[in-house]
Amino acid sequence: MPPRRPPPASAATTRSQAQPVWRSPVPEGHNRWLPQADALAFTQCLGMYENKQFKEGLDTVQHILDKHPNHGESLVMKGIFLCSLDRKPEGYDCVRRGTKNDPGSHIVWHVYALVLRADKNFEEALNCYKKAVDIEKDSLNLLSDMAPLAVHLRKYDDYAQIRLQMLKTQPRVRRNWVNLAVAQFLARQYRAATQTLAYYEDMVRDVPEGDVEMGEVLLFHAQVLEEAGEYERCLDFLGDKSAQIVDRTAYTVQRARLLLKLGRTESALWAWETVLGENPESTEYIKATVQAKGGDCDATTDEARLAASDILSSLSAAHPRSLSIKRLQLSVLPASSPEFRTRAASYILNALSKGVPSAFADVKALYRGEEGRDKARIVGEVVEEFKKGLEDKGAVVTEETGDDDAVESPSTYLWTLYFLASHYSSLSQHSSALSTLSLALSHTPSLPELHTLRARILKRAGDPVGAAQAMEDARLLDGQDRFLNSKAAKYAIRNGEMERAEKTIGLFTRKDAPSPLEDMVEMQCLWFLQEEGDAYAAKEDWGRALRRYHQILDTFQDIEEDQYDFHSYCVRKYTLKAYIECVSCLLPAPVQKHSR
Repeated sequence: MPPRRPPPASAATTRSQAQPVWRSPVPEGHNRWLPQADALAFTQCLGMYENKQFKEGLDTVQHILDKHPNHGESLVMKGIFLCSLDRKPEGYDCVRRGTKNDPGSHIVWHVYALVLRADKNFEEALNCYKKAVDIEKDSLNLLSDMAPLAVHLRKYDDYAQIRLQMLKTQPRVRRNWVNLAVAQFLARQYRAATQTLAYYEDMVRDVPEGDVEMGEVLLFHAQVLEEAGEYERCLDFLGDKSAQIVDRTAYTVQRARLLLKLGRTESALWAWETVLGENPESTEYIKATVQAKGGDCDATTDEARLAASDILSSLSAAHPRSLSIKRLQLSVLPASSPEFRTRAASYILNALSKGVPSAFADVKALYRGEEGRDKARIVGEVVEEFKKGLEDKGAVVTEETGDDDAVESPSTYLWTLYFLASHYSSLSQHSSALSTLSLALSHTPSLPELHTLRARILKRAGDPVGAAQAMEDARLLDGQDRFLNSKAAKYAIRNGEMERAEKTIGLFTRKDAPSPLEDMVEMQCLWFLQEEGDAYAAKEDWGRALRRYHQILDTFQDIEEDQYDFHSYCVRKYTLKAYIECVSCLLPAPVQKHSR
């Protein structure tokens, strides 16, 4: 909202009967000068814009311009009213004329910035805000509008300068200190951020015990010290503020990380084992504990990898229910090690016995890299042995079972076939995959997962018609499953059956929606829009393809706009570490898996 000018003196009531003489803030003859009545009308225009009374505001400002056609501030207000009424070409023309007629007015540049920001032209909007602030240096209204733009454009030095200026304007507002510290951290001004946070912590008094906001500020302070490379100081700080930090997991993890960086392996090992006991499925905790024990899960030499595997074996004994430790050990072990076959057999058999459909999805990452082919061969041989044992005597003999009496349930054989078919399909051995899957279908024809796998195999083999039919068969086995419904629609689109796809997906859209497609657009279902766009492009139906792609771009623009709103919200809620992580990860141009 543009800053208001003080209302004319005639608008205010006074105790005495005598009315003070109204004086314009600019001399008569200046192109910003307005007589008393028109100055009052202009002030009312600002309020009308704030209250979204765009038509009334346009009529009022037009009356002013009829008498003062070159009044720059009125021209820009007319422009923003026209833009708000979806008459943008006229609106931009008025705004540009206004800035040309009165470039020394901060209101003119502020309104221009608002128009540009509404059109997502953030770069130019920020430039206009800078010109406005050059004129009205201490306007909190301008600075608070300008700050989110600077951080959104990743101009962290400008952002830090803006936040410093806001702090100087309102030093008693606690949030301004935190905002400045965050801005300085993003600008890599670590020493300045540390000083700002220290001043803030000294300023805040009588903090209640267990105050979450203060705890988050202290953790952020520790993060600043760690990023600055002051590990010893950070460790001392955490020790001094331990009682005030509420998030004990974050405190313990950061302390353990610092101890490891400082080379205090004994203390670091105790700290990492503590957090690993709380969450033995965390890969980060497992790798750090191995490192504290002198190992390296990312080592490249066989000797170092075997040493890390030995450490993982001891951790697995201490945490026998942790699947992540066992899975990480398969990645660490060299394919040439006999232990890899034993560990792989135990891990995969455990999953197959429990009927875990995602068992292959879990281990297929082993097929990548330099040893991928060797590990894939070993996994295939192991599971083939399972299949043979189950077919011959209904049991699987491994070092863990130790005898021939370990009889498995019939479902183990089913999931073994499912795993093998997935294995062959990933190696592009489609005929072997289909023949193995046929055995599974004859065993249990009513399992949807078998039909979805058949559809994937046929798709990879280059048979879109068969793949679409197989996925439809899977959907018909469970009409209440939304995942199967989405997959059936997706495969139908790839087969060029647009109408059937929209009809299928419409079974799960709102019944009061104008059409299933419109509901998918409203729900921002990117995969559906991209599949349709690609299908239309393959048919050289460029108009419909472009329409789908534009709908995807509109969705990303909405996401970017939502990010803009969070720059103020997150700091206000004191979720500082999460906000810093989010800002650090996000790129100026959004990247999303389905858009590739």
